[in-house]
Amino acid sequence: MFNTIDANILLFFQQLRNPVTDPIMAFFSIIGNTGWIWIVTAVALLIFKKTRRHGIQLALCLLASLLINNIILKNLVARPRPFTEIEGLTVMLSSKLADAGSLSFPSGHAGSSFAAAYSLSRSYGKKLNWVWIVAALVALSRPYIGVHYLSDIICGSIFGAAGAALVCILWRKLVPAAEKIRLI
Repeated sequence: MFNTIDANILLFFQQLRNPVTDPIMAFFSIIGNTGWIWIVTAVALLIFKKTRRHGIQLALCLLASLLINNIILKNLVARPRPFTEIEGLTVMLSSKLADAGSLSFPSGHAGSSFAAAYSLSRSYGKKLNWVWIVAALVALSRPYIGVHYLSDIICGSIFGAAGAALVCILWRKLVPAAEKIRLI
C-alpha cells in the first residue's frame, strides 16, 4: 500500500510539469548534484578567518548527511529508483542525472540540502532563513523530475537535518575545549 501511495504521488508530481516550472526545477536539481552548492558554500566560508568555524561546521554537517543517507541508509534499504518501478513515469533530465543503477532511498540531495540549511541557519540565524526555501526546492525537484519518491525526500531531509543537529550539538561542546588548547 505504501508503495502505491508513493507511486501515485510521484505520478501527480509528473502532471505538474510545464514549460514555466520545468527549467526552475531542473536548475534546483542540478545545483543539488553531489551537494556542490553546499560544498562551495563551505569552502567559501573556510577561506576567511572570521567565517572559518562556520565553514568547518557546515562541512561536518554535510559529511554527517553523506554518511547517514548515502553510505549507510541507501545501501541498507537498497530501494530502486522509481522510474525503474513505475510504469508510465518519465524522467525529465538526462540519463546521467538519473542513473537506473543508483539507489533511491533516502535522497542525498534532500539530505545535504537540509543539513546545510540547518547548519547555516544555526550559524547565521534569521539572516539566512531563506536557505530553507532553497533546500526545499532542491528536495522537491527530485520527485518532480522523476528520480525520487516523496518518502525518499522526506526521510532524506529528516536524516540530513538530524545529522546536522547532532554535529551542531557536539560542536558546541567540543569547540570551546579545542579553542583552549588552540586546535581551532
